[in-house]
Amino acid sequence: MDIVVESSRIAEKVSLTTYCHLLEKLVSNDAVKTREKTLSKFLTLWENQYLTLYPKCQYPFSGRASLYLLLRLLVPSYDRLRKTFGLREHTLSRLIIKAIGLAPNSLAARKLSRIQPSIIHRHSDFADVAYTLLKTRCREDNVLSVKDLNSHLDNLTAAESSDVRLQVLQSLLNSTTAIEQKWIIRLIVKRDSGCGLSGKSILKCFHPAAFSIFEVTQDLLPLCERIAKIPASYVPTGCTKDLVNLNSVTLFVPFRPMLCERANSADTLINTALHLFGKQNQGNSTKLNLLFETKLDGERVQLHKSNDFYRYWSRNGLEWTASYGEDATRDFDRLSGRLHCGFAQHVNDCILDGEMIIFSNWSKTLMSKPTKFDVKRSSYQNLDTDNYQPCFVVFDILYLNAQLLTSASLLERKKLLSEVFSLNSSLLDDNACMDTYETLDFNPIPIINGVLYVSKWYTAAARQNEVARAFNHLVDNHQEGLIVKIANSPSPYLPGIRTDGGWWKIKPDYIQGLLEDLDCLVVGGYFYHRGNKVVTKVNHFLCAVRGDGSTTEENVNLPRFYTFCKVKSGLTIKQLKEINNLLGKHWKIYDRKHPNSDSTKWLCVNSERPDVWIAPESSLVLQLHGAELTQSDSYSSGLTLRFPRVVAIRHDKCWRDSISMSELIQLNAETEGKLTTKRLSLVPTFSGLTEDQHQHSCTSMINTADNSNQSSGYHTLNEITEQQTTVQFIEVDKPLATSSPIKRRFNSCDEHSHFFKNHEICLWLSNDIELDKKLEYETSICNFGGIVVQNPSHTTFCIVADKLTLKVKNLLNYPSTSKKRPSSTGYNVVRLHWLVACINKKSLLAWKPKDMFSMSSSVATRMALEYDKFGDSYSEFTTPDELKLIFEDISCFPAVTDEMKDTSKLTVPILSHYSKLKLLLDKFPNDMEVLHPLTGYILVLIRPLLNLQNRTKKTASTSLELQQQLMIIDLHRLGSMCIGPIGIDKSESVSNLRSVLNSAYHNFLSIDSHNADCMRSLSNNCINPTHIVLLSTPPETEFNIWLSENYSILNSWIHQFTRIPHLVKDSWLTECINQNSWCPELNHLIQMN
Repeated sequence: MDIVVESSRIAEKVSLTTYCHLLEKLVSNDAVKTREKTLSKFLTLWENQYLTLYPKCQYPFSGRASLYLLLRLLVPSYDRLRKTFGLREHTLSRLIIKAIGLAPNSLAARKLSRIQPSIIHRHSDFADVAYTLLKTRCREDNVLSVKDLNSHLDNLTAAESSDVRLQVLQSLLNSTTAIEQKWIIRLIVKRDSGCGLSGKSILKCFHPAAFSIFEVTQDLLPLCERIAKIPASYVPTGCTKDLVNLNSVTLFVPFRPMLCERANSADTLINTALHLFGKQNQGNSTKLNLLFETKLDGERVQLHKSNDFYRYWSRNGLEWTASYGEDATRDFDRLSGRLHCGFAQHVNDCILDGEMIIFSNWSKTLMSKPTKFDVKRSSYQNLDTDNYQPCFVVFDILYLNAQLLTSASLLERKKLLSEVFSLNSSLLDDNACMDTYETLDFNPIPIINGVLYVSKWYTAAARQNEVARAFNHLVDNHQEGLIVKIANSPSPYLPGIRTDGGWWKIKPDYIQGLLEDLDCLVVGGYFYHRGNKVVTKVNHFLCAVRGDGSTTEENVNLPRFYTFCKVKSGLTIKQLKEINNLLGKHWKIYDRKHPNSDSTKWLCVNSERPDVWIAPESSLVLQLHGAELTQSDSYSSGLTLRFPRVVAIRHDKCWRDSISMSELIQLNAETEGKLTTKRLSLVPTFSGLTEDQHQHSCTSMINTADNSNQSSGYHTLNEITEQQTTVQFIEVDKPLATSSPIKRRFNSCDEHSHFFKNHEICLWLSNDIELDKKLEYETSICNFGGIVVQNPSHTTFCIVADKLTLKVKNLLNYPSTSKKRPSSTGYNVVRLHWLVACINKKSLLAWKPKDMFSMSSSVATRMALEYDKFGDSYSEFTTPDELKLIFEDISCFPAVTDEMKDTSKLTVPILSHYSKLKLLLDKFPNDMEVLHPLTGYILVLIRPLLNLQNRTKKTASTSLELQQQLMIIDLHRLGSMCIGPIGIDKSESVSNLRSVLNSAYHNFLSIDSHNADCMRSLSNNCINPTHIVLLSTPPETEFNIWLSENYSILNSWIHQFTRIPHLVKDSWLTECINQNSWCPELNHLIQMN
């Protein structure tokens, strides 16, 4: 049954005026139940009329499905096929003025575009304003049907230009009455019918099971297709079997995936799981087992595969196939093409549920979501695709080779994943319980590194200590949280279900006391917008952190404040009124065009700027709670809270008690942004209960404790197998923002780990490093055999510093105003990160330039032999992170000097690994990405020497030389070998040109002897170039004259080579550099008639 065709048959017989009268009748009733009754009656009349006109239907309940086109108008926000209109009041008003031919400066046009205050009632919206102004300019008879309106709206969303959009809108306005235009404008602007009923209420009037099905399908078309097969009297019961049958999935039809219920504690999670398991297995004495997975921080994605074709949808039914590629054979350089080879050969069709994660090509690790890389638009509108790429982590399978798997148990679906990707079955062994592992590893199992992974999971008995063990492990590794699922049968996959589905998620920010709360000062606010009106009440607040000792000139006692986050969540309506009553008289309008000036110099803002501001002494402090700290350029602090909410209004605190910038930075560094300063702690007690009895006793409490106080850690919990585990509260002091959240203990090291033996190290750390942290470093040095001194001497191996403090500068006689690297001194002053790296890797690492503040003369001599002036090693490979640091040290490209004009140095190509690279390219021509596309190309650059005596501006020549030198650098990056530029004029003979070329070639070989081995194929020490490139020189007319005079010499010259090179313009070089690839020479050849 074609739902669109069947719905069109009846929709073309229902006039648009009839639909608008229905909406008028709905909004005239204040009672929701009356509106629902009126709508239900209209829908029944529609269905009866359809069945009267078309009694022979494919399905017995096609009458309800014929309402599809009407539903597209009643709940337009639920319609996935129709894109957004992209028209707000201002844009739509300009189009209406043009469409009906109003004079732009007329009174009606000004009122419509809101240039003058409207005379309409203050509670009206834009559609009412338009109706009042345009009702005398509209036709009185109705000519459009419901089907016609849907066609016009489809054409409006499909319009690619403003002219086409204007044409569609003009046709629509000329064919509708004033009341029809009012409801059409309301639908376009608000993407809502405006009938006064929610989408859920409308779907319930449509069918009792409609909203439940829509929660899965996320689209009206598949909803109507399923309703056509269900009786109108059918009411879903909510049982598992009913949900599996009702919410089935189909290949290439998006659905809302199964979601996780929120668990606020391990105690609540276990109780809920036992209760749900008891309902599903009444009379069954089977023990409850749970499955644990890491909660990934990405975008939920469902992958549909049929042979070589792939499609991707989000959890809300939005298609992202354009980002990842549809055809694996055609889009081989995108995600679909890269992951296609990871599937087993027998897999033809499948539906996978998983998470789309960001993979860093630099660090070769999975990244969290709060990065600037948008994983949803990985192949377009993104300038960082070289550094990051999307990768898909699979954790469930719902469909395999025409077989629906939603009714299969969780463990059966997990085991099928190993067959889908030809994995070793031991990697996904359902018998491997978490109890048997001393250490846990939740890292996803790679199928194709950086492209495709399978989620790693463990099973365990339903005990609180197992939940806490897995949770604490993930928190210690800075993961987002823990996913817990019922592993016992039936454990089906229930699309669209969150509550009582058997899946839970537990995160640190869900558990009270695990995360560090932040006290922030309210420095600004945002007005409440209701429709098109601005209400002078603040409902969002801009919070800031206190600066460290930096004061303003006007008030030396007032520090600067740095914006941090924007928050509203967590405040009740009563608290919002309280804050507005308290701060209302102190709000002042913020000058967005002149930030950080005048009376708001104390408030440092970036792009996020408030509507109003308030002085610190008149403001209040909010206690904020958030999931984690993330980097943000919108706020001047450089950090912000993810998912912030207000925990309390701290009337007992003033601006001096708010968190400082240094405390925030310290907390971010210590917790790596996760804000988790505590862990779930279990204290086992022996009460004589067995594990079976424990699963029936759900009276335990969960609380938190600091990691340093876990005297009865998990090494003792593993020994308790048949005893009840009762969780007790452990009193701990709440740490300050600057305290160390996790205390590490350094044990005595064995003899082989004494890499600091006989090394005397002096630690000069700033006040930014706490005393506890300094003591920790000193203890580590002693444990690894080193000697810690407080003041350096001639026997001191090095001085470790985290920054150039005044004490360090005085020792080095280093000027405080200089930003250059200190000159060599008698002491080796090393950065703190070198010491941390040595401790972590348990070895004495060699110094690199990036590790040094200052060097002794001997170390400086060695560094000069091993590194260039930018810190790049001559012999060791450079990592991407090190390369970024090197680039940061290069402030700008130097001006053209006489030394730069010496082309012998610039013509050294980047070909130190030429032979190896060429071998790899020949051996793996199809499997390896070409990093140097011009490898093997030998370019001779010729610069015509023109008569410059009459030229007044000599700077033009210098600028041109600089451009050409930069071009040569880019050519080296692409892998080519450049000789020249060689200057010639018409007086040069062919033999002279050949000698000039040979001379340049010998100069090149003398600089890099390794290239002599790479170029042994050249006979008689004579290079055979692949391209002769003429570098154009302005003016163009003079260059053309030179070329016509010297073309014969050039032509005879290039024909003397064994292989005749291409004679091309420099535009060919420009195209290769811009495309970062080899480009055809055909359009750039130099030929004379």
